[in-house]
Amino acid sequence: MLEGPDEYVIGQLAGTLLLPGDSILIADATAHELRVFDPSGKFARKVGRKGDGPGEFTWLTAVHVYAGDSIVVLDHEGGRANVLGRDFGYARRFRPRLLETRARPPMTSHDLIGFFSDGRALVSDFLNVCGPRRTDGFCEDSVAFYRTNEDGSTEARLGSFVYSREESVEVRSGPSTGWSEPHPQPMRTLHDNRFYYGDAKRFEIQVFGANGELERRIRVAGIAPRYQKKDVWAPPSPAAAANPRLKGTLAALEAARAKATMPDTFPSFSDLLVDQAGNIWVREYVPQMHLRKVRPRWYVFDPEGRLRWSLRSTPGMMRFFRPYTRKSPQIANDRVLTTVRDADNVESVVVYRLVKRN
Repeated sequence: MLEGPDEYVIGQLAGTLLLPGDSILIADATAHELRVFDPSGKFARKVGRKGDGPGEFTWLTAVHVYAGDSIVVLDHEGGRANVLGRDFGYARRFRPRLLETRARPPMTSHDLIGFFSDGRALVSDFLNVCGPRRTDGFCEDSVAFYRTNEDGSTEARLGSFVYSREESVEVRSGPSTGWSEPHPQPMRTLHDNRFYYGDAKRFEIQVFGANGELERRIRVAGIAPRYQKKDVWAPPSPAAAANPRLKGTLAALEAARAKATMPDTFPSFSDLLVDQAGNIWVREYVPQMHLRKVRPRWYVFDPEGRLRWSLRSTPGMMRFFRPYTRKSPQIANDRVLTTVRDADNVESVVVYRLVKRN
């Protein structure tokens, strides 16, 4: 919102949560506070302020459901996880970390994914092999996932996976990422005591328990789509094409794309969510060029992997999943909490009513 009462104006949205009773929690990094709204969207209260003390925040980056009815608020600048009780009262804080690692900086980067229902953290150990790469071409980064306790010790290893797939091309001095499309990007999510990893290239979702064991594989069946280059890569905007400073860059990028080979098959899905009941949502893959006219479908599987229903995506659920994707839609029994941006790139929090028909 650009104007209005202060409690309804979001400076920088750090995260949202659907709370018990359908209340809504919003974290505003600029205001260093949490705001609670009732199910109708009416402001109820705020919690927190700027500072380093208990219940104070330096720079909010995320909010997560924690053990029991509590929540955890991540303060990136302070490197802290702040645990708040049911009434949002301050309980304690700790610093999520990972003692075990496969490489040393700058080749590695630890990232907190979220928390299991018992309060144990899921931490990723990103092995950055593509970052220092100084030549053109395709590269696939990897990542390992660990369940850790509060002192950073490993309690379970969930294995090594693909982190991202990118292709770099030198379009100016020094290599740049030319594109990730059409390389299928993996996706992941955490719910309750299970970790879900979906690799669109393999057309399946792997479900892991908190002990690190693979519980099941869910195959995403269907006919693999085929697309041409014009479906995948958008032409430059008229303003960019008319900019003389971009002429060389655009020419190099166009030449690189002309040499690129389209994959034999495109991914069957491009996003992954799990709702509060444990149902698994996967969004069909549609190239960005087609998203201007087509709303992709979400297919919903029950926790055992049986298909239940499908629906067309709302604007706030058409996100582009990347490893650094933070805010994700949250799906309750009869509503969806998400964020949308308008034509002026102003972000708002939106609640959709979810109606299920058999």
